[in-house]
Amino acid sequence: WSKLPVITSTGWLEAVRKQVERCQRAREAGMIQTVGTLFQKFNEDRAEKCPLGEFISCLERLDGADVVRLLIFDRAGAPTQESTLVLLEPEFVDAYASAIVNAAKNDPGGIGSLPEAEVLAGEFVMDDDERLKDKSEEKDLLHFVVGFLLDHELALRDEERPGDSAAKGVNYLVFPSLYTAEMPFPDKIRKAVWWRFTGPVRNFFTVLLARLARHREFSAQEYWKDAARFTHAKGGKVIVLLKEKGTGTAELALGFDDEVPQSAQGALGQFVDWMFMDPKFRSDYRKWQ
Repeated sequence: WSKLPVITSTGWLEAVRKQVERCQRAREAGMIQTVGTLFQKFNEDRAEKCPLGEFISCLERLDGADVVRLLIFDRAGAPTQESTLVLLEPEFVDAYASAIVNAAKNDPGGIGSLPEAEVLAGEFVMDDDERLKDKSEEKDLLHFVVGFLLDHELALRDEERPGDSAAKGVNYLVFPSLYTAEMPFPDKIRKAVWWRFTGPVRNFFTVLLARLARHREFSAQEYWKDAARFTHAKGGKVIVLLKEKGTGTAELALGFDDEVPQSAQGALGQFVDWMFMDPKFRSDYRKWQ
């Protein structure tokens, strides 16, 4: 409770709430407005003017009550100010987030990942009556929703590395919870490189599979609960196998058929090493063969 915005008069809070309700019904000025615009309208015909700080505190209270949503894009928690955008119907956040997750479920690669640029452009299936009509408003909201998904670890941002595909520098949103293969891997690995590591095990495993699925040297993929098998462009199969050893600890194997060239085996081993050194995974690891 000590963190809630301080309001010196409950009368101001109720008055701001009523103005928001009028804006929600009218819709002529759009579903997203700045704090400054709402503040100016609020004080327009009032003999007693509401101080800006008081008005902002009221909006922050209403944000906490899901009456409005303050679109704060600075994830470090920038203070609300006159330029801050206000979404008058917070339900749109859930609607867009659900549509993005549903689009990821239909990922043809089977992992649950989407190019971030396509998401930010609104290039996913969603009923027209659930979308914001104003495209500039939709663009602002999509940036906020992507930040929301990342902040709540519903998605991970993965930047495409050289060799992942023909394109370079493309960000993907990966949804680890959407990797739902249930069957255990039926085979054994004969020739493999192993890593034992600690960190966000499932996040690491899912992002690794997503990167390999996009890799230009792989074609067909098969998935199991704890493994995946990829066909290499130069022949042979590559198997990724995960063995969880407890909370936050696992062993990862990268196995190869004899047909996979030695140069490709070495490159893929280095590919995994680079991932373990990525700060986002915060992984301690040990490697052996």
